[in-house]
Parts: sequence; C-alpha cells; structure tokens
Amino acid sequence: MIVDYAWSKPGGAALVAAGVTGVMRYLSHDSSKTLQRSEADDLASHGIAMGVVFEDMANRAGDGYQAGMNDAVVAGYMLTGQRSGYTDLAMPAGRPIYFACDYDANWVEVAPYFAGAAHQIGQDRVGIYAGLKIIEAAANAGYKWLWQTGAWSGGQWSPKAVLRQEIQSRTIGGVDCDVNDHQAEDWGQWTPGGEIVTPQDKQDIAKLVLDGIPAVMEGVQVRDALANANLWWLDHALGGTTTPSMSDAQKALITDIHNLITQLNATPKP
Repeated sequence: MIVDYAWSKPGGAALVAAGVTGVMRYLSHDSSKTLQRSEADDLASHGIAMGVVFEDMANRAGDGYQAGMNDAVVAGYMLTGQRSGYTDLAMPAGRPIYFACDYDANWVEVAPYFAGAAHQIGQDRVGIYAGLKIIEAAANAGYKWLWQTGAWSGGQWSPKAVLRQEIQSRTIGGVDCDVNDHQAEDWGQWTPGGEIVTPQDKQDIAKLVLDGIPAVMEGVQVRDALANANLWWLDHALGGTTTPSMSDAQKALITDIHNLITQLNATPKP
C-alpha cells in the first residue's frame, strides 16, 4: 500500500505497522509540508520507499510554461537543499518529480505548464498528478510517470497510470492519509542515496547471466562469466529474494546482505 499525507507525519514505525510500503510526499514553498531529510531517513530505515510531488496551489498547473519551468527549478533546489529551510534528500539521479494538477482541468490549459517543467528537467522525469482526462492526454503526449486521482475521474481508471489515489483515506499514527495503489513495479520510488534497480535493470542482469553460461561451458571469457554470476547474486541480495534451490545457508546470507544494504542506504554516503 502506498499513502500520501501533508503536514502531519505518521512516522516510519506506524506506517510499517499499517502495511505501508511506500509514500508520496510533498515539495512546497511551505517547508513544514515538504519532505525533509530527517523524515526521509526515518522512512528509509523502516524499509519505506518514497516519491515526491510538487504542489503549492491546486490550480498552479494552469499558469503556463514559465510557471512550469520555475517550479521545476524550485523543486530541484528543495530536493538538494539549495533553498533555505530545506535539506538535501539525496534523491538518486534520474528519479521523477511529480507536479500536481489538483483541479478539474482540460489538457489544453495545463499542457504548457508540464512542457515548461519538461524543458527544465526532461520529459522522462516529469510526473503528473491529475484526474482521468489529464492522465489520458498526458500519456498520449509521451509522459510516463502518471498518478491518477479518483477525483474528476468518474469512477474510471486509466490503464496508463502507475499510481492510483483512491477516494478514501486511512488514519495511521493519528494522521489522515490518502490510500494509493501502484499499478507498476516502478512508480518513481527511491530511498536517500540509494541506487535504483528498475525492472529493465533486472532484465539486463538476467541477460548478462544467461550470456555468461556458454562462456563458462566453453572455457572462454571466464572473468566475464564470473562477473555475471556476481551480478546474479547481487540482484537477489538487493531485492532480498531467494530461490527454492538455494541452501538454507545461502538464503540466510541473502537476507543478511539485503538487510545490510538497506541499513547502508538509510545513511548518507561518505
């Protein structure tokens, strides 16, 4: 379960107890609403991934191209702690920043705003939070990080959205949280300073492993094959996954390494 919340914060322990695996958090000119490093570290230490959405005003997306450019710059400053009152979140390079269209808009009036943001950080990093018609139009325009709200959606869900915000909430740790479902393994999540292993990365690693098998059998490129084997073990350790054919000792090692990597990612890089 993914949740989002604003000023009040449940804390990592309460979120884990409620079955939460990820959160969407704000970037805003109101620093008390914004995700700060202390909260991010707390979330990461409890194994909770996070994504960010920039929002000041509900209808900001209607303010045009220059507004989108400006907000993308400001969001970047907030993420890296280059703005007073904000802290460096150590977000891995390339992760998306969502921008909110929190009202019943038409694509023609908000498209310039998102184009402005895309000009600044690249379209492949621009996420969009909106209702059904904006999500559908944005997908057709080439945006891939799409977070659909049940509001202004008429009970319909776009298959192109990677996140769905249900019209319901849940109280966690005394905080009213919106409930979301992720429709894709990668919805733009990260942990401070953590390296992201995407589904495509996993496919590439699997291909490397398979390509390395003939090398071992033929007695050539042994060093490359050994590197591929290391990647296979590393992939399992990063995900904390085991296979039925692993011995109990191997499974225990995978779990231990996964826990150590999780702990390391919860601390700043030296």
